[in-house]
Amino acid sequence: MRKFTIDGQEVEAIQQLEDGTWAAKQIWYCDDEFYYDDELTFFERLFDEPPTSVWSEKVQRLMEEVAELEDRRAEVAYELRDAKKARDEQMKQFATVPELKNLEDILAGRITHYAVFDYSPSILSFDSTKVKDKGGYRLLTLFGKPHKSVGWFLNNYEDGSGSNTSVMPCTSLKQAQDAVSAYVSEQHRDGKTFSLQKLEQLAKQGVLIEDFIIDEARSRVKDRLANDVEEAERKLEEARKKLEAIE
Repeated sequence: MRKFTIDGQEVEAIQQLEDGTWAAKQIWYCDDEFYYDDELTFFERLFDEPPTSVWSEKVQRLMEEVAELEDRRAEVAYELRDAKKARDEQMKQFATVPELKNLEDILAGRITHYAVFDYSPSILSFDSTKVKDKGGYRLLTLFGKPHKSVGWFLNNYEDGSGSNTSVMPCTSLKQAQDAVSAYVSEQHRDGKTFSLQKLEQLAKQGVLIEDFIIDEARSRVKDRLANDVEEAERKLEEARKKLEAIE
């Protein structure tokens, strides 16, 4: 219910306590709109109508200053509310872009690992990207083209010099493992193959590799070794023939 304080300020009374004290929320007005304070304020007395009192000029001036400050507080509260709303909307837009889902975590310093893509996928801990003798960390940069996809790249050095590698910043080892696993499967569907040695290295890092991908890699190794053996036997037979001809 609406009530008024001794100085005529309008509040929303929530409850009167056993000792007669009122728990209420202050009301702030700005541009013909109002909102309630988030926290409760306690008053010894509240009135159904604004009380009339005679104040000295000094007190009146102080009350006017307080009123101006309260108005400014209301304006700041609205500005903060609008800024938070705009930020939330922006983060929602970023969330629709897979590469930007972890943007807030990056800004907050919550990155623990990198899922490394490109031709040699792997997992890097954030601590391992510290540049020796420099004190800083390898530079993480965001690349993209207008109306096209964007991506994160990890540079060799903290100043951005040297080559860079496509990565996904992650907030846990599990997230990095899942990202690399999905990347390997996607690359396989696109016709890209990885060596059995690389797949075994990823498996040791906890990356789940689908069985048929490993089986195909083993088959390629077996076929290559069989071809090597066949070629070696062919060369050995040629060598024997040459030896017989000499004898």
